[in-house]
Amino acid sequence: MTRKKILLATLFCSLALFGAVLILQTNVLEKVSTLLSNGEYRGTDYPGVTVAVSADMGYNINADKVLEKIRQIKPDFYLHLGDLSYNEIEPESKWCEYIRNVIGDIPFQVVAGNHESDGLDGLIDEYIKCLPNSMKNTVGEYGKQYYFDYPAENPVARFILISPELHFTNGTTTYGPKTENLAWLDSAIDGARTASVPWVIVGMHKDCIRPALITCEITPFLMNYLIRKRVDLILQAHAHVYIRTKQLTCVIAVERGIGFDDSCVTKNKLSSVYQKGEGPITMVVGTGGQPIRAIAENDAVLRYFEKIMRRDENATHGVAKLTITPEQLRSEYVSATDVVFRDTFVIKK
Repeated sequence: MTRKKILLATLFCSLALFGAVLILQTNVLEKVSTLLSNGEYRGTDYPGVTVAVSADMGYNINADKVLEKIRQIKPDFYLHLGDLSYNEIEPESKWCEYIRNVIGDIPFQVVAGNHESDGLDGLIDEYIKCLPNSMKNTVGEYGKQYYFDYPAENPVARFILISPELHFTNGTTTYGPKTENLAWLDSAIDGARTASVPWVIVGMHKDCIRPALITCEITPFLMNYLIRKRVDLILQAHAHVYIRTKQLTCVIAVERGIGFDDSCVTKNKLSSVYQKGEGPITMVVGTGGQPIRAIAENDAVLRYFEKIMRRDENATHGVAKLTITPEQLRSEYVSATDVVFRDTFVIKK
């Protein structure tokens, strides 16, 4: 065999091998995506940080179940995205006592919702006295606008908690262009990147994209800002639902709020496996205890979502459980009742 034929044969074999590996890798990813959707994929043991997230709780039998589930999960900390007691128990200290009686010493981090920002159902300034900040490296004002890296040593994520368009006793917090709040947020995000913190997660109470929403309550400007900054995960509440978007590249403001635009969605073949940097995923986790609301099924913005909890089919109170390592961010919805609802996805570096 001539040297030329040997080279051609070698090249052919290499291309065939590369094609086989590519097909195998694609098949594996598709299988992983299917297993994630069914709640069956665990991969490795997922060592790393575990965080439970929900909001809109109150003092009721559903909240009891959610708190018990948090106790069972035993996360490194729990993150409550606002709307705390709804004055279903008073005063604020009694609600804090209720929380501690169930979950014990699990760190309970809060950020204000509209129900306690200006005293409608208690006051955030009182809640943070009885549920104080548990993070040693916090920057900002706990309960309103703050961030922390976790763990403090060799962190895998920066958690940034903000309060857009909430009316506090000293004024409304907004994140418009050239505001001090936006400058603070910009510094918090860029600082995480400068410090090589692997993941950036931004949480708040009010939401922007959900069916039948009259307006983007945090403003389209702020939502698009977070998307442009390529934060990894946006956590919201306010709506008493669980919904999870695809990876987003923009949102489009229309007369009634947010309209669907296909160009705003990252084209991803898989529904549960994503690549870091391709746009943030937004989760609304308002399933902490208040009655779960219906979804407007004819709303065009449904096309933004990968997973929706429907009240008449499989609605259940619960939490989003985040498991975070330097290499991946995994989320799983954990039901606090016997109703089966699954949503699991992973973002990989």
